[in-house]
Parts: sequence; structure tokens; C-alpha cells
Amino acid sequence: MHYAVAKAAVEGLSHGYAQRLAADGIGVNCTVPTLIAHANGSPQVDPAAIPVRSHGGRDEVAHAVLLAARTGFMTGQSLHLNGGTYFT
Repeated sequence: MHYAVAKAAVEGLSHGYAQRLAADGIGVNCTVPTLIAHANGSPQVDPAAIPVRSHGGRDEVAHAVLLAARTGFMTGQSLHLNGGTYFT
């Protein structure tokens, strides 16, 4: 529960700063990676349960961050990297 609250706070903070800084030409976005494999292994979720049928990787996160950094028109967005899986 604490982790989910912290993620929601980061999204809210990002959206607030995006609104304040947009007029200055500063874009603020955040990435929300879920089910990402890392050096210690993959999350404990069967890939068959993920719509894209695999865990994400560091490269997917890096590409999303670069996308957000390279566009000046996108601001206030949360990029959900979740393979099509949404937790409720």
C-alpha cells in the first residue's frame, strides 16, 4: 500500500509541476514502470498473464524516458509501462 501511495504522489507532483512550468517551455512527465525485469530476476508474475506475453526490460524504460525528453509538446503525462496490464 505504501508503494502505491508513493507512486501516486510522484504522478500528482509531476502533473502539478507540468502545469506550473509549461509556460516556461519546460515539460514534466513521469514513467510508471510495472512488471520490469531487473538484474535480480523478473517479477513474480507469469508472462502468460501479461497481454504482451513478457516482462518489460530496462531498454523499454529507457526508450520511454527518451521519448518524453525528446518532445517539447508532451507534458503532464504519465507513461505507464505495464505490458497492457492495469492493476486495480
